[in-house]
Parts: sequence; structure tokens; C-alpha cells
Amino acid sequence: MEFFGHKSSELSSDDFDQLASLFNRIFEKSVQGDDLRAKYANPLCGESHHGLMRGDDGRIAGHMVGIPFRYDFFGRPAVFANAVDLMIDPDQRADLLSFSRIYDAMISASQGLYDFVYAVPNANSHLYFKKLLRWKDIGDLQYYLLPLRASKLDARLRGFDWASKIAAQSLSALPFGGGIEEERPIGKRADPDFIAYRFRSGYECFTEGDAWAYVRVVDEDSTSTAYVVGARPLDGAWLREVVKRVLRRFGATIDVVLYVGTEIAAPLNLRRVPEKFEPRKLTLVGRRLSDQIDDRVYDLANWRFDLMDWDTR
Repeated sequence: MEFFGHKSSELSSDDFDQLASLFNRIFEKSVQGDDLRAKYANPLCGESHHGLMRGDDGRIAGHMVGIPFRYDFFGRPAVFANAVDLMIDPDQRADLLSFSRIYDAMISASQGLYDFVYAVPNANSHLYFKKLLRWKDIGDLQYYLLPLRASKLDARLRGFDWASKIAAQSLSALPFGGGIEEERPIGKRADPDFIAYRFRSGYECFTEGDAWAYVRVVDEDSTSTAYVVGARPLDGAWLREVVKRVLRRFGATIDVVLYVGTEIAAPLNLRRVPEKFEPRKLTLVGRRLSDQIDDRVYDLANWRFDLMDWDTR
């Protein structure tokens, strides 16, 4: 096995097709090479940085990519990279050091651009990030939801779907509930270039003055979920209005409204899910790469972070 670091512009069309093939096999998806090319063409520098593991035949057998974004860190501009699409061919996983070599190749390709690198790994990868790459836990993200059909949460509640729908509409009609967004000194700069990159298609946009929110409806495992992917500001009044508009637009067809991220001043129509009922644990992890970033980055209370920052929904 050989390991290489490349910018996106250095990859061929065949490389992107190989990445898509590996991605689809491991994650059971159906993306095309051009889908990944667009995903990696970020607004900061037009491309991302890849760590590749190639087999003796030259084909890609492992991969990780860092997608850089503009962030604010306690009043200073910084570059934070989202490390995603970690994948190694199941037949090539015997050597655990391959994981760190792919990561090292990715960092080498970035040529010192990143101040910090972060990820929200799945349960299987979390230990590798901590033990092999020496990343640190920042904190666990939280789920906030509004169920319109209680049976989607527990089949035994099927007879109460009508009640949950009435409750959802009633809570959304209340003119109060939820607090003011707390100041968070670490957060992504959601400028027009980023918005155009992140929300290319398939999203419903709600706006009022300077406030905005992007929502995407996804059908998964027979459940239709309206994800509040990103919103600004994150205060209770605006989030209450967003959920109200979601119900007006999609209420007849969706089962659940869901927001995932750091702690918010949740309105009455978007309630925090107790930890024991969370679908899966989502832990934000990261590693400092620059002296411009200090250990305050490892305190989740300093972050404003949601699906807009890492997830592909």
C-alpha cells in the first residue's frame, strides 16, 4: 500500500469515480463521482485536501478528506477543516496504522492551511480518532424534536397519532416559549458563499428580516423527517417560527421535525430528547493544528454547531 496527499484539483475523473464506488460500497449509498467533486469544491479555496491509500494496482483502497471552512474563534478568523468520508476497503483493514497514514497524507496536502480539524465520527471510528490520531472529545451533540406521529417513536403509541399531531400544532401556535441565543465564540461564518455551497438544492428556505433557516425533508426507515439543518439566529422565537412554518408547509406528510446540534434555547414546539432515547450518540471531536487556537476549543459550551457544520443532509 502507498499513501498520497492530494488537492481535489489533482484528482482525475477516474479517481472521483473510484471514490464514489468505494463510498457506495461501504456506506450503502448511490453517489456519483461528480457528486463528490461538488461536495469537495468548498467556498474557502475552491477545493479540499485528500489522504489516499492506493493498492498495488494503483486503485484507491482508502480515503479521508478535509474540507476547510471559515470559522470565528473568540473574535479571530480561523480555518477549521471538517474531516469526512473516512473509508478503507474492508479487505485492507488489517493494518490499523493505515488509518493514521491516510490522515497524515491529508494534513500534508493541506500545507498548513488548517488551524483546527474536527469530525463527528460514527461509533466504530470514534476510538480510532482518539487512540490513533490523538484527537480529543469536545462534547456530545443534542437532539431536539417535535413528533407529529407518536407511533414513529414507539409503535405501541399508534393509537395516539391524532393526539401528537394536535399537540404539535397547539404548541406551535403559542406566542411564547424559548429564550435568547447565547453568545458562542466559536462558529462557522455562514456568509453568502458558504450558503450557496452548502444549500445547493433540495432545501426549503424560510426567512424573516435577517433571520433564516434551511430545512430538508428526508425519508429514512419509513419515517419522514424534516431536518432543521441550519438556522440563524438560534433563539427560541425564531426557531418556534421555523417549526411553525415547517408544519404549515410539510405537516400533512412528515412524521417528525428534528434539530441536532449544541444546546439551544429551545421553544416549546422543539424539545430536547433525553439521552437514553437518542437514536445514536453524536460526539464532536477535534485536534488543534495551530498555536492560534487554544484549549478553549475543546469546550462544547463555546461552540455554535449543528447539521450545517458537518452532515450532508
